Amino acid sequence: MKDKPKQLREQIYRGDEVKEMVQLAVELREKVDFIAEITPELARWFSENRRQNRNINQSDVDCWVSDMRAGRWRRTHQGIGLDKSGKLADGQHRMAAVSQAGLTIQIQITVGLTEEDIRVLDGGRRRSLPDRFLFDGNPNMRAKQVAVGKAIRRLSPAPEARRDRMSDPEEMEWLTKHIAAIQFAIQALPEGRHGVSQSSVAAVLARAYYTQPQDRLQAFARLLIAGQTENLESGDRTALKVRDQLAKQLKPAAVYLKVERALSAFIARQDLKSFPSLDKELFYLPEEQRAIELAKESPPEPKSATMQEATPEDASA
Repeated sequence: MKDKPKQLREQIYRGDEVKEMVQLAVELREKVDFIAEITPELARWFSENRRQNRNINQSDVDCWVSDMRAGRWRRTHQGIGLDKSGKLADGQHRMAAVSQAGLTIQIQITVGLTEEDIRVLDGGRRRSLPDRFLFDGNPNMRAKQVAVGKAIRRLSPAPEARRDRMSDPEEMEWLTKHIAAIQFAIQALPEGRHGVSQSSVAAVLARAYYTQPQDRLQAFARLLIAGQTENLESGDRTALKVRDQLAKQLKPAAVYLKVERALSAFIARQDLKSFPSLDKELFYLPEEQRAIELAKESPPEPKSATMQEATPEDASA
C-alpha cells in the first residue's frame, strides 16, 4: 500500500507540544486546527484556562466518562474550540470527562475562534435518537421504541434498575440490545387504545419478556385491550381492575407500578383487590440481575481502623 501523501498524513501533538501549538496560534492571530492527545493533566490545564461559560452539568460529564471508559469515544471533526486568546470556549464537558475518567483521548482542537464564531456554537438542531438510528441505517427504531426504552430505565422503583441519563451512543447500544423485548411489548399493545398504549405499560411487558412466559404476557395484554367479563380465570380480574385504572389520568410512574404489580399477580393467577405500592423491581433485566448476583458474591470490604465504631469506653473518654 502506498504511503499517504505528505499533506494527508496526520500529525498528533502530545504533552507540551499541545500547549506550544496553542501559544503559536495565539501569537499568529490565525485560526489553527490540529489533532492532539489529551491526557487528564492536559484536560485540567484546558479547564483551568476557560472562558466564562455555563455551569458544568455533571450528568453530561458522567455520560462522556461512561463512553470513554466503555471505548465508545471517537475522534471526529467535533472537538474543542479555543478563542483568540487561547481560552477554552467550547468543550468544557469533554475536558472535565477526560480528567474524571483518568484516560487519554485524541481530539481535534481549533484555536482562534472569534466572538462571532462563539455566538453560533451549539446553535443547530440536535439529532434525536431516531435521527441517529436512521443515519446509521436503521429506520425501524422510531420514537415509540425510544420512549419505551426510556420508560424501562426511568420508572422502576428500584435504584439499581433505574438509569436516568445515558449518552446517545450508550443509549443506542442499550436499545439495540433490548429491541426484541421492546418490539414484543409494542406489538402486544397496539396504538390507539386509550391508556393501554402508554410507554409505561409497554415498559413493564418488555421487562417481563426476559423471565415470564410470553403466552401469559400476551394474554395479559389482550385483557388490557379488549376487556372480558365471561369465562374469567384466576388472575383475570386483576388485569381488568388495572385496565380500569389506566383510563384515569395517572402519572407514568404510577401507571408503571400498578401494571407491574398487576402483571405479577396475573402470572401467579392471583386476584388482587388493590395495588399496594412497590419499593422493589419485580422484573429485572438480565444485566441488572447479574449485577445483583455479583454484588451478593463480593465480600464486604473490611472497615479501616479509623472507621471502626467507637466503644462505650471510647465515647466516655
